Amino acid sequence: MGQTGYYHQVSMGRYLTPKPPKLSEEKKYDYQIRLLLAGDAATGKTTLVDQYVKDEKTVRRLDNNSIKNQTKRKVLEKNQKKISLQIVDTAGQERYRSLTPSYYCQAHGCLIVFDLTKKNTFHNVYRWSQDIHEYAPSGIRIILVGTNCLSKKREVTRERAEKFATSIGLEYVEVSTEDKLNITEPFDKLIDMIIKDLEIKSALYRLQDKEDTNKDACVIS
Repeated sequence: MGQTGYYHQVSMGRYLTPKPPKLSEEKKYDYQIRLLLAGDAATGKTTLVDQYVKDEKTVRRLDNNSIKNQTKRKVLEKNQKKISLQIVDTAGQERYRSLTPSYYCQAHGCLIVFDLTKKNTFHNVYRWSQDIHEYAPSGIRIILVGTNCLSKKREVTRERAEKFATSIGLEYVEVSTEDKLNITEPFDKLIDMIIKDLEIKSALYRLQDKEDTNKDACVIS
């Protein structure tokens, strides 16, 4: 059974450690992963996540009148591992910058979404990436997503978006929610990166535990 990762806030910074799931959930999931969708308003974030979780029996909205009411869930399997996925959509909250830290707390990965038919939303991507690096746990994985890629009203070329994404160290994916093109690709890429990170962290901690055990065994009183 795999271990879930989560982040600790400490005085020297933020870092990821594996967290064993609760006993009631241990038999259900190998990983519990939290994703965040960020970006300007009206860029297609909600439509994107709605199409991704569509027809999932586990999808539900949480409590109303709170940040949690933007959270949706999905259960999936990858590489014979069962994953419980939480996706937090900031739709409607973009203007409340004071909520940013609470949204980013404990996120493993983030999709920054902009609209290819609205150049101003592309110009704001850098600001969103800066916010993520400021408020989110260190080591968070990020993918840049351009929506409306098949629109004739497109204002940002693929080449320009890819070049910018590369310049700030991000992978780039284009989608069309209207045509249901590449809807799962950015989520799949992000989840794969996160699982790889969690597996590496878990292996390092197992190695450290083994080394500590060997040291204790060699102590002569």
